[in-house]
Amino acid sequence: MKLKIYSAFFLLTSALFFSQNVSFTDANFKNALLPYHDANGDGEISNTEAKNATLIMIDTNYGITNIDGIEAFTNLNMLFIRNNPLSSPVNLSQSPQLTNLVLYGAAIPSINLTGLTQLKKITVTLSQGAAIDLTNKPLLEELFIAGEFGIGGVSTLDVTQNPVLKTLWLNDSSPNTINVTQNPLLETLVIQQNPNSPNSLTSLNVTQNPMLKILTLGGNKNLPSIDVSMNPVLSMLNIGATAITSLNLSNNPLLKYLAIDHCDFSGGIDLSNLTLLEELNANDSSLTHLDFTNNANLHTLSFSNNYITSLNLAPLVKLKNFHSANNLFTAIDLSNNHNLTYADFMSNQQVQYINMKNGNNHNMTWLTNMDYQFMPQLRGFCVDDVNSPYGIKVKQTLNNTVLVTSDCSLLSTRENPLQSNRFTLFPNPADDKVFIESPEDLLEYSVFSVSGQKIQSGVFRKGEQSIDLKNLIKGTYIIQIRTDRQTFTEKIIKR
Repeated sequence: MKLKIYSAFFLLTSALFFSQNVSFTDANFKNALLPYHDANGDGEISNTEAKNATLIMIDTNYGITNIDGIEAFTNLNMLFIRNNPLSSPVNLSQSPQLTNLVLYGAAIPSINLTGLTQLKKITVTLSQGAAIDLTNKPLLEELFIAGEFGIGGVSTLDVTQNPVLKTLWLNDSSPNTINVTQNPLLETLVIQQNPNSPNSLTSLNVTQNPMLKILTLGGNKNLPSIDVSMNPVLSMLNIGATAITSLNLSNNPLLKYLAIDHCDFSGGIDLSNLTLLEELNANDSSLTHLDFTNNANLHTLSFSNNYITSLNLAPLVKLKNFHSANNLFTAIDLSNNHNLTYADFMSNQQVQYINMKNGNNHNMTWLTNMDYQFMPQLRGFCVDDVNSPYGIKVKQTLNNTVLVTSDCSLLSTRENPLQSNRFTLFPNPADDKVFIESPEDLLEYSVFSVSGQKIQSGVFRKGEQSIDLKNLIKGTYIIQIRTDRQTFTEKIIKR
């Protein structure tokens, strides 16, 4: 009889003992917590130990898929789990003291935040169709929601009851519309999509967000317009790959970053009010003209794949990075851009002359030869020093018929239509003599190699209209002729 009583007592106390330990569905979650929350070292986490925890931070991949058992951690202030393949629903309703939540990496199907009135920051990755209820979260300041692999995330989101929200960031997680008119303190609004995603904003009203500094809407291909006239402190605006075709930036004088890539701005864009603008990205934007008269602070300019025929870069005295591939201009003059450290000229099919003599060639970064290739009309390239590492690299990369020189006066050939009409050099190719036809008085001439070295020079006698080439070996040369009105430069081939 005593044996039965002792056995019953042992079973009762054992059950009571084990019931005081937290039960975990996923052993990986338990193993990740043990080093930090097993105070007595018994290989378990008791309910008391769980209640004493105010912080859980897991940044290493333990293979955690399920965090059931989290309900025992009722006094958590912060829950931080990244880089783990979470795939099960998450219920945090038993942690009412939580202020900071990060569940980032793999997408979770649902999350219960009921009763978490102290939440200030939320960062979560949600699977497609997942919902998140933000009601009764009056202290919420930052919200980051990501989708997974370009899809997923929320399709609807209500932030109208979060009056102190300052940051709203939706990455690959875009509803068709979202109401931010009840968030007057909003400073950062990012709703960006993979352009191939079926999701897209169709409308957005930011006129009630006077504190907005950052607005990024890239990839929302069905968004037709945006009014930023009521956002006077806006410093960053990205509308790339949207359906927006025009912008009124007259009330955004603090704007420093602007991106309009992959939009149709064939009607142009007015940058005249953006005196603080530092970076402009306008690739594939159907632009035909850009005016930088008032943009002296611009340091990064990227406008590849447009239809620009001429460009005045002289006002951009702080320019460092220049991306101009595939446009329609015939000349590029960067001689006034003394801080330039990178340039991309690739595939400018019409360009004939590039002036890079700005005193800063020694600081140029050379990423790839392709940045200086596929320019079939290029005739001359002016550098600080043809024998410098940069000058040598340019010469080695360009076609050997291109004049690489430090004498930029040699690059003036026929940029002025008047010159073309008043000057003819023939025959070309030539044998021992070349003739000049011009109504102007010929004064003097110089013959240069394609590397810019002067080979011969002379003065025209009165009425003389030819140059003797018989002492030159076969090859390509540059002839510069000065008249009483102007100077002509022409490339000629000696046979």
